[in-house]
Amino acid sequence: MPTKTRATGRSKQSESTANPMALLDSNGENAKALSGSWHAMFDGWLELQQEAIRFGQERFKENMERNMALMRCRSVGEAFQLQCDFAHTANRQYLEEGARLFTMAGRIGERSCAPMEQRAKQTLQDLAGR
Repeated sequence: MPTKTRATGRSKQSESTANPMALLDSNGENAKALSGSWHAMFDGWLELQQEAIRFGQERFKENMERNMALMRCRSVGEAFQLQCDFAHTANRQYLEEGARLFTMAGRIGERSCAPMEQRAKQTLQDLAGR
């Protein structure tokens, strides 16, 4: 139940809707929180993109090195073993990269939600009359 203020006898909730400046101030704080969330999300997307590019460059370099090594092979068996080792390593690296990106995405989600969570907590405290 909304608390009543001494000055007006109205609840804080009805006072904020009756007072356009209070509503505007509240919306400004909401906009700041939303903006903070978007900034964190965009920064996170940039981090993910940079990580994906780093991984892609690393994989490309390893592919080129493997191709050079294939040209030096003296037998089909040697080439087959090189390809098997390469496939095993690549598979492991892709799984590790997927886990790394998944972990990063989780942290980014937490960071992007934090401003809105803080604003929601503040709003609830304001409504509770604290």
